[in-house]
Order: sequence, then structure tokens, then C-alpha cells
Amino acid sequence: MLGHSWVMRRRTLLVLAAWLSAILAAIIVGVVAVELVGARIVSTPGDVRSQAELKRALAASRSKESRAPSSPATNPESRPARTTAPATPNPTVRREFTITGGVAEVECLGGLARLVSWSPSRGYRVDEVDRGPDDEVSVKFDGPDDDDSDLEVACFDGLPVVADEDD
Repeated sequence: MLGHSWVMRRRTLLVLAAWLSAILAAIIVGVVAVELVGARIVSTPGDVRSQAELKRALAASRSKESRAPSSPATNPESRPARTTAPATPNPTVRREFTITGGVAEVECLGGLARLVSWSPSRGYRVDEVDRGPDDEVSVKFDGPDDDDSDLEVACFDGLPVVADEDD
């Protein structure tokens, strides 16, 4: 009978060790998955630029265009005349902004900004919303311990951009 009890204890210890190993493996896989995917979820897509940076970039690209040498392909006198299609309205441009307090999607149409959607991060709540359409739209997320997170977006050349804080 003593041998049977020892075998039962050994079997119980083996099952317990296997169970703990499985739990540890699941935790490691979960942490690795969150590290790999989590950075993509909370990061801002693309390169966020201020209005001043956008103005400089646009001015530089316009000056390059004006300095470009004239070639038969770009010289309007050397090209055959073509009919032009009727002017189409400006397309709507949407962009998603991620800040500490949450995520907001803003669109620009005809120079006016409109807040399309917004969602607070975990632990935050929506406090104030200015949906537009207007020159500038905003959303304010209230967080724990008075940790507020504000987003103000305006349209610059038809693109949603974070508004200057001194505007």
C-alpha cells in the first residue's frame, strides 16, 4: 500500500509540473504577442508633422517644381491639345490620430475639418467634443489623476493636421 501512495504522489507532482509549465508557456506567448502587436496598435500611423513643417515642405516642393527644366513632355506648347474633364470636387481626406487619451479620426472637405469618430483609451473617458465641420475640431479625454489628453485638428491644404497650440 505504501508503494501505491508514493506512485500517486509522484503522478500528482508530474501533472502539477506539466500544468505549471503550460501556464508559464501561455504567459510567455501572451507577453511576446502583446509586445509585437501592441506597438502597432498604439503608435500614430505615418509621420506626424506640425503646420510649420508642412508649410516648409510644401514651399520646398513648389520651388522645385518652378525650377524644373522645361522639356517637350512638360512644355505645354509642344504637347497636342487635349480636352479637359469637368472639375471634380475636392476629395475627402481622412486621417487617424492616436494620443495618450484615445484615438480620433478627422476628415477634411472644402477646407473644413470634421471629427468622424473618437474612442478613449482604457482608463480615460470623453469629456468634450467639438465635431465641426469647422476650421478646427477637438476632443478632450479625461484620464485618471487629472491626466487630461487633448487633440485639436485643423485642415491645411486639404489635409488633417494637429493644430498649433497657440492658435
